[in-house]
Amino acid sequence: MAQNNNGQCSVFFNDVQSKAGAPEEVKTEEEEKAVKEKGVPDFWLIALKNNEITPEEIADRDEGAPKYLKDIKWNRVEEPKGFKLEFFFDQNPYFNNTILSKTYHMIDEDESILEKARV
Repeated sequence: MAQNNNGQCSVFFNDVQSKAGAPEEVKTEEEEKAVKEKGVPDFWLIALKNNEITPEEIADRDEGAPKYLKDIKWNRVEEPKGFKLEFFFDQNPYFNNTILSKTYHMIDEDESILEKARV
């Protein structure tokens, strides 16, 4: 009667492989780039272009810089009432700053009527 030695073979093979050293996987340039990049490519550009309000503000010539946009953060401003948007960028050929911010002052907190905006 034949015995099932799969378990013993597996243990033996893993032991030999760990002692001998498993061959390293060779990654293509695309795989290396994918490991370095996290998230969805051009996420913020796509999100801004698919928004109800912002697509008309983005001209074709403006599409380069948002490709370097990593994150957008919103913070409430108490006096005067409003909010501040901070745009976090990777290093890019369009400007030197990695953080750009814009503060919006509202006429009335309950209504979305903008009094002024300050960069």
